[in-house]
Amino acid sequence: MAEATVSELNKLIGGIVALLGIKITDEDVAAHEDTVITVIGWIKRRYATWTLDEIRLAYELAVDRKLDVEPFRAIDPNYFSDVMAAFGRFRANDDALQRVYRNQLLISDRPEPTPEQINAFMESELQNAINQVWAGEEYPDLGNGLYDWLDKKGRIPFTPAQKWAYVEQAEPLVRAKIAAEVATAPDQWSQRNLKALLNASIQNNTDLASRVRSYAKYLALNDYLKTL
Repeated sequence: MAEATVSELNKLIGGIVALLGIKITDEDVAAHEDTVITVIGWIKRRYATWTLDEIRLAYELAVDRKLDVEPFRAIDPNYFSDVMAAFGRFRANDDALQRVYRNQLLISDRPEPTPEQINAFMESELQNAINQVWAGEEYPDLGNGLYDWLDKKGRIPFTPAQKWAYVEQAEPLVRAKIAAEVATAPDQWSQRNLKALLNASIQNNTDLASRVRSYAKYLALNDYLKTL
């Protein structure tokens, strides 16, 4: 990625925009171009070790509903990070995709971690999270990586009813966050998308449901960490 040209990165973003079905009106072109510049800078800083093929595949899997993240119709650093985090979890647990990497159909200089290494890393991250919470801070758990790992291991102690209670707690908080985003949206295009999301129903809008589920996991994890 570090060697990718601006033209290649623009083509990558253009492909993602088309894949997500984002429509750019004439009045949104200037704002969209500014957003693309921001996202390209973000990718080059934070994802320099990833390949263009990996990023394309991540978004293709997201649109195919194979990742634990909804294909939200927006291009921004936060959602980009959510997609890449979900892709990392998927890649670590999908045997077929691991075979693709072993056969070097997707070339990466980074060695793939073993399950033992992943578990050791997550145990270390769990201890970091516990320390952070007991220091009076909130653990952000970007992409819900720690929560999902603990839940997969059967270490999240909440019942389905308790998990749903966190969803109900999260929804008004997420709506308040979206309302704040509307007020500070950098352009009309972003503002219209956020207003549509704010007025949607969690039962009928996968983007809103994904945000609420993610925040519910964040709330549940931080409560759980306080018991450890």
